[in-house]
Amino acid sequence: MDLAEFTGPIEVASLSSRGGGRGIVAKRDIKFGELLVVSKAFAFCALDPANPEVYAAINLITNIVDSGFRAVVAIRVAELIAGNPRAVDAINQLYAGPANEPPSQFSTVPSGKQRDQTSNKISSYTATSVIRSQIKKLEETYEGYADADRYATYKAYRALLKLYKTNSDHVNALQVIIKSLKYVGLEVTDTSIRGHLAPSVHSALPIKLLATAGSETGSRLGHTAVDDCIAIHNIFGGEFDDMSRAAKWLKGAVWLHYGGGQDLFWERYPHLSHHRDLL
Repeated sequence: MDLAEFTGPIEVASLSSRGGGRGIVAKRDIKFGELLVVSKAFAFCALDPANPEVYAAINLITNIVDSGFRAVVAIRVAELIAGNPRAVDAINQLYAGPANEPPSQFSTVPSGKQRDQTSNKISSYTATSVIRSQIKKLEETYEGYADADRYATYKAYRALLKLYKTNSDHVNALQVIIKSLKYVGLEVTDTSIRGHLAPSVHSALPIKLLATAGSETGSRLGHTAVDDCIAIHNIFGGEFDDMSRAAKWLKGAVWLHYGGGQDLFWERYPHLSHHRDLL
């Protein structure tokens, strides 16, 4: 039956007063026979007993060969996600039980719409302590979900960066940019902002690509990460007068720049051409 989903006077809540974990609680008094929830199956399948075909699929988590309904449902779920990648949100929100990591304060990995709403709300805050608190919740939410779309966390860091730049707090601004880079698929290999650079790291790139990035980072990595590396270069060179680190981050920007080599980089960023000698 094609039914609309429905949630009545109930909600998922943290049950800290009952020893922790989550549970479904009533939001008001519930009448006898009142409908509480209607939830459609994500995937449905039926096997014909008269059909001699045997279905099997290897479960790469348990290393067990599933057969019958288990195999067919897994195949059907994969087909649905392949046809609609955003449908993976429904899978990411599932909780596999106490043998697995408990959900964070957000209860589940939020849907794409929820992530956008959260990051937009954070962007409206004007206190650094409030934004940092929200960033902490977002980071806890995505912990253990390496493939989750983490661009909302990056946008929250950008809101924090905006406040630090307004206050000319260059140290914290620099640290925020560096921390945010992992949310666009980069691992920072040199997080230092002060002190002498050892000869072994003096010419090394300060970044490398993460093996797994967020699901929305691919199309954004080119311009976003390059611009961030340039921003770090500008702070080191302009505010800290640290040309060694400025050079490292400029090299990182050139390395990340897509479309071909230094010539195209200088053409796109002509305002940096006077720093060619740093490379």
